[in-house]
Amino acid sequence: MTTISENYLKTEQIAFPEIYLFRTGSVQSRFTSWHEDLEVLGETYTARPIKRSGFSRDTQMGKTTVDISAPVLDIMSSYVANTPIEPVTITITRLVRDDLSQLITLFVGQVFGVTFKDRTAAIRCESNSSILNVLLPKIICKPQCNHVLFDAGCGLLKTSFTHISTVSNISGSSLTISGLGATGYAFSSGYIQYNSDYRMITKQTSDVIDLHIPFYSISVGSAVSVVAGCAGSVDECENNYNNLDNFLGMLTIPQRNPTLYGA
Repeated sequence: MTTISENYLKTEQIAFPEIYLFRTGSVQSRFTSWHEDLEVLGETYTARPIKRSGFSRDTQMGKTTVDISAPVLDIMSSYVANTPIEPVTITITRLVRDDLSQLITLFVGQVFGVTFKDRTAAIRCESNSSILNVLLPKIICKPQCNHVLFDAGCGLLKTSFTHISTVSNISGSSLTISGLGATGYAFSSGYIQYNSDYRMITKQTSDVIDLHIPFYSISVGSAVSVVAGCAGSVDECENNYNNLDNFLGMLTIPQRNPTLYGA
């Protein structure tokens, strides 16, 4: 591996190197489209055959988009296995001189979608400014609660419904978690965290939980955090959490659309 200044001293290059910084939570991954690893400002950027499109700007929506083609990166695995998906931000920077202070930030945004074919990922990115143009209703007319479990409207504390323990048995996508059933919490529709990886819980029977996709490297004795879930029904709100005062669903909304089918 060489530094960027050494690269320029070796040979003249028509194309300028670009570096890609992906962030999700506390995890950062660094890559470069250069032909070899680069060290920039004390950080190592691993060479990958990354290609990107030009930047396309939508003047009406005020957003800039770019498409990236790259081998499947570890940080992209969350788009296959994790629910919910943590936001992945991306910064694309061009190195213009051997002076490392001379950097040009070309793009700062978020990964909005990833498709996979063979061992290649097609990554769709949009600039952060596009988030400001999304119009969403604050409240949706539906029987289920409009709040998300543990948000400000729900009012419950996640720490009060989190069970920290160890894995005592593994069977495919099912895990046995010591002491889980004794908590009395409902973990279906919740999630489990192992290191920085997450999985949705589809079913709970006492200490046993079923996951939508198994963890890749978990083992018996691994420490995990299991967080209770809620599907938003009034029964769960009242019976599992005794939180009916904060329920925000429309229980009398018709199940059939009276405009289309009559009352």
